[in-house]
Order: sequence, then structure tokens, then C-alpha cells
Amino acid sequence: MLMPVTELPKEYLPFEELEICSNRFVNGKVLIEAHNHAVLLIGKGPQPVVWLSGLISKEGKQFQEIVNKNCSLNKRVDVIISEKNNSTIIKVGDLTIVEVAKASESKAIIPKMDLRPLGLNIYGDTKELHVGTNRLIGSTFMNTHTMVGIGN
Repeated sequence: MLMPVTELPKEYLPFEELEICSNRFVNGKVLIEAHNHAVLLIGKGPQPVVWLSGLISKEGKQFQEIVNKNCSLNKRVDVIISEKNNSTIIKVGDLTIVEVAKASESKAIIPKMDLRPLGLNIYGDTKELHVGTNRLIGSTFMNTHTMVGIGN
């Protein structure tokens, strides 16, 4: 079940800054939301803590939680935590869905993301972030609750 953006997990502590595929999200809460529900949260921890949901309906309005606080809820999804690299990687088979590394106590970096296998046309690398037909390169989102909102 997806969490409404007004009811985020109690243990979720967002980073003050996320660098996501060449873009910055500063002093925000929800990285990606769809239909007023959190799809992707990246929180503070010894390694970044991830909550992730994927699309389960063709209409694009029903989602299912796939990762909860770095624990996979789907046997096809792997969560790889590296203490050495201070990173968390979510994979489906050989495909990296989200890669996030802790740069400091207040900042995390997401150099790679591909949510297409989860039904969302959102993907990117260190150069740019694609959201649907839009490309985001070097943008800053500051003091806003959500960076990417779909169907809101």
C-alpha cells in the first residue's frame, strides 16, 4: 500500500540535499510522488534508506510498495547495501532501478535511476534526468515538498 504524501513514515528523515541525475533537490521531502502518494523516498541512515513503489495497474493510478526501509517486498527485487561505499542499490535482475550513495550526513547522490520496469517513464544518469518527455539538466528544486509529481 502506498503512503499518502501527508503521512510519510515516522522513521523517514530526508537528506537536506539530494543530487539526482545532475539535478538538486534541496530542503524537500518527497523525491517522486504519483496521485498524491510517495513513490520514492530517500532517507538518512548509516547508508541511504529507500522506500519505493511500482505501478500495478494499466491506468497508472494503482501502485504497490516494493521496498520498505531498504527491505525488498518482492522476490524479484534485490536491495544491495554497501557499508564500504555508503550506498544502497535497488536492482531487478541485472538492471539498476535506483543507486544512491551517501556523500555526507546531509547529502546523498543518485547517479543512476531507471523506474521504467516499475511502470514509470523516469530514468537518468549523471548527465540528465528524463521524466516522461521532459529532460532535466542541472536544475535546482528548493524548499518544495515534492521534486517530481505525476498525476497530481
